[in-house]
Amino acid sequence: MYLHFPNLFFKTEIMRSEFERMQQRQPMDVLSMKRYELPPPPAGKMTDIAAWTECVENSMAQLEHQATRFVY
Repeated sequence: MYLHFPNLFFKTEIMRSEFERMQQRQPMDVLSMKRYELPPPPAGKMTDIAAWTECVENSMAQLEHQATRFVY
């Protein structure tokens, strides 16, 4: 399927560039999952309970943040 739209159709530069990408059959950019990573404690603190507690609290905060952003 070939998509062709006149330039007047686009209200934003982002829409125009996205349709150009689709016309050229280029793949989408890969989404970064960096924000969803849950890193363990540093190598020197792998046996430190406080470091692990901090990591667990961080993961709980990230889950809560995601829950508040979730749209039905």
